[in-house]
Amino acid sequence: MERGIRIPKSQEDPLEKLKRLKELYDMGVLSQEEYEEKCKKLLDQI
Repeated sequence: MERGIRIPKSQEDPLEKLKRLKELYDMGVLSQEEYEEKCKKLLDQI
């Protein structure tokens, strides 16, 4: 049985984080302001 390698969240791909943020925004977990602020920070990392 293989084990998946867990990547610490701090080392995760910014694009994957953006996808997850969009999902949270679409579910109503994040406000538009929160979503835009977090996206900007992630885009600055790319």
